[in-house]
Amino acid sequence: MTEARPVKKPRWSSGKVRALAWATGSATFLGGLGVLGMSPKPATAGGEAAQARREPIKQKVIIRRITRRIVIVDPPTQTPVYYASGGSSYSGSYSSGSSSSGSSGSSGGSVSAPAPPPPPTGTGGSTP
Repeated sequence: MTEARPVKKPRWSSGKVRALAWATGSATFLGGLGVLGMSPKPATAGGEAAQARREPIKQKVIIRRITRRIVIVDPPTQTPVYYASGGSSYSGSYSSGSSSSGSSGSSGGSVSAPAPPPPPTGTGGSTP
């Protein structure tokens, strides 16, 4: 117990601590503004005076009118398929032909479908 008692340091009052905090915060904020103010500004093409004299670019409005022509064509009917063995025919649709040979001399068979219409000649694209 021969050691000496440690000496207490005097404490700052709360008002002094608050004032120090405000001073350091303000210095930090103003220092950041100073750095931003000293930064170089980007160069403009042709200078600011030439930029002010330049007329605004007038844009041309383009209007496109697209007309589409749709042509609906019936699909071609299925033609009869003949088999070599029996003489009977198979068709995708009903055919009304007789297979008996009568005295009139007509040979029965199926009726073939008419030829399909020709395809449209236009491209169906837009016209200028």
